[in-house]
Amino acid sequence: MPRRPVAAAVVTALTASPALAQDTVLDAVTVEATRLLPPGETEAAPDELSPAPAADGGELLRSVPGVWGSRLGGAGVDPVIRGQDETQLNVLVDGGYVHGGCPNRMDPPTSYVAPETFDRVRVIKGSQTVVYGGGGPGGTVLFERRTPRFGPDEHVRSKAGAGYRGNGHTAEVFGDVAAGTGSGYARVIGSYADADNYRDGDGNQVRSAYTHTSGNALLGYTPDAATRLELGLGTVQGRDVLYAGPMDAPHSRDDSARLRFERSRPVAFLDGVKAEGYYHDVHHLMDNYSLRDNTGMRMRVPSDSLTVGGRLQGELYSGEHTTWTVGVDNQTRNREALRYSDMMSAHVDYVQSLMWPDVTTAQTGVFAQMDRDLSATDRLRVGLRYDRVDARAGRADEAADSGTAPADLYDRFYNTREDAAGENNVGGLVRYAHDLEGGVTLHATVSRSVRTADETERFIAAAGTPMMDAWVGNPDLRPEKHHQAELGVRWAGQATEATASAYYDRVSDYILTDKIDAGGATATGYRNITAELYGGEVEVGQGLGAHWHARATAAYVHGANLTDAAPLPQIPPLEGSVGLDYRREAWSAGADVRMVDRQHRVDRSTGQDLQKTPGYAVVNLHGEVRLPARLTLRAGVDNLLDRTYAEHINRQDSTTGASILVNEPGRSAWVRVSGRF
Repeated sequence: MPRRPVAAAVVTALTASPALAQDTVLDAVTVEATRLLPPGETEAAPDELSPAPAADGGELLRSVPGVWGSRLGGAGVDPVIRGQDETQLNVLVDGGYVHGGCPNRMDPPTSYVAPETFDRVRVIKGSQTVVYGGGGPGGTVLFERRTPRFGPDEHVRSKAGAGYRGNGHTAEVFGDVAAGTGSGYARVIGSYADADNYRDGDGNQVRSAYTHTSGNALLGYTPDAATRLELGLGTVQGRDVLYAGPMDAPHSRDDSARLRFERSRPVAFLDGVKAEGYYHDVHHLMDNYSLRDNTGMRMRVPSDSLTVGGRLQGELYSGEHTTWTVGVDNQTRNREALRYSDMMSAHVDYVQSLMWPDVTTAQTGVFAQMDRDLSATDRLRVGLRYDRVDARAGRADEAADSGTAPADLYDRFYNTREDAAGENNVGGLVRYAHDLEGGVTLHATVSRSVRTADETERFIAAAGTPMMDAWVGNPDLRPEKHHQAELGVRWAGQATEATASAYYDRVSDYILTDKIDAGGATATGYRNITAELYGGEVEVGQGLGAHWHARATAAYVHGANLTDAAPLPQIPPLEGSVGLDYRREAWSAGADVRMVDRQHRVDRSTGQDLQKTPGYAVVNLHGEVRLPARLTLRAGVDNLLDRTYAEHINRQDSTTGASILVNEPGRSAWVRVSGRF
């Protein structure tokens, strides 16, 4: 369970006393107390979220109740929270946004996250804060690296690990070494994973092989306990990544840089300040011939996605019980992707489409959030933010070799040649918490969040061919306006911890992916509708004596297209799990059963839902042994009964527009060893 220091103010007050400072020398003191997260929030180290290995951040997040994921291969799982996905979620990696290079999201932001190289993962479901950027109605995910300041007698910290998964013959290693003093540190983190194709429960091979490498270097300056300046440089690469769809990714790469300054003592008129800037440059290549046999039309799509931005944030203490968080942030992303095709030549150099025609979206926001203790049992949060959004397709009027310009496609399907858009978006929230007797806390939140259309929804421009439909963005899309209400309860007893939350989201101008028609020509496109989503999650943990611990979870979401009186597509079904662990000082063992109901509420007319999907249950086993020399051995078996199943949430074929259901791995034994040195 997450903890935080609670005695900092007391220590500061004592050491600030002149009389005491002359006669007394105090060592550094840290007092920890339990901090209960609100319902709908999860924070943990990656190996606490799931004992089993995960190919990337998206696969790891599926272990959190209420988080699903769509699969296209062995890596690149795209998370879904409360029925919302893609840019309906704010995903931040070390404080910055990263956006993938593939228009079909072969490489969602979470694919550039090697879980074992991060210290903490935080999942915030729904709209609970205005600090982490505009939009994010489905939730916010934070992957964080936190390097504690070195103590006076501490100079080196290190950890390393290795693992193997039998189904897919996946080998993984990682290392993390930090060296420093109280004044600063240097930290180097790296990982490597190589996987072959796995097999589903029927023994059929699924195209899912990949090779991932990552490397990060952090340099920190910590002149005192209240100040930190940190520079981070990193690269994450994927090579020869195979997918079940018609194209693979021979190469993907994200080169990143980050600069962060934090001070928790007064600076000018602020009581604390944080300033950070980030840079992510993603290069992605997908094709249908270099990693597979192809006798038809050869296609390749090189793409670039550059994201730069930053945040300046200050803390103000208004009295003893009120904290203000104020700031300004910016996120600017530029994306360009060209589709090359050729029927005969091995050198594909014919530009069939400008898929992302040099699209730039700049979003600048200002925000203020107040957290106030109304009494010993009551807390209030009020937040407000304003975002200015400007989007433009710089090459909308430029014709491809096929003779078709992106603006021609916009005109054909939407009767517009617009290549720019501007928005003024206002959002906010009010959250109230009340503590009852017996360790029970009630939470209530109402919020408005506004999500702008992303580069694909607004300006994608893939011309059709005799073998595939067009894929065309809508320049006239209005931003989504989400109006949400949520109720939650958390109970922390002596041997029991339970949380439950229920939510309702009424969405004006929901952006629906749909099939559109223009004079007999069809395309995958986008339009605004009115929609609603509602559901809830329950988590219960129960101690059973000194060594046994039981747990159970459930999550459900219902989505409706109110404009067309139809279900929203791509809504996950009811899901639940039960688990039992036996824990001793030197070892532990456990079992989980994940149960998923059938999904019969589908809308095939949009081209997203492939079919109704049956329910299933999967049994997983895991164990842990704490060895000498600070080593830990973990082992387990996923999908013990070798079930053949696929998640209802599927992916779309970027060339034909057809939906694809990808079977999950069959029985898979795994082992991991790690240690701190």
